[in-house]
Amino acid sequence: MKAALAYSFKLVFVWIKEIAMKGAKKAFFIAVILFGLGLVGLLPQSPFRVLNNAIMSEQAQASNLLRYIPVFIPVHEMLAFLSVWVVAVGVWYGVKVFLRATNVVS
Repeated sequence: MKAALAYSFKLVFVWIKEIAMKGAKKAFFIAVILFGLGLVGLLPQSPFRVLNNAIMSEQAQASNLLRYIPVFIPVHEMLAFLSVWVVAVGVWYGVKVFLRATNVVS
């Protein structure tokens, strides 16, 4: 009888803990999102203000988020990572061809 009662208490406490953790996780994620949205205002202005003004002045049927695309899409960094990746893949296949030519790897 004691074991059944203890087991039922354990199940109830585990259930309460799971519900509390779910609520705490949701509250944490909401707080992180709100904090992040507050930090968006601290970002520097886009270096493409002329383009942004042109988009906004032509009465384009686009979202207001279009003017933030140049800020959030780092084109130069993307090109740098892409070139490093292409060089790494080229070196990998170059070494592979060299090792096969010298019969080190079959």
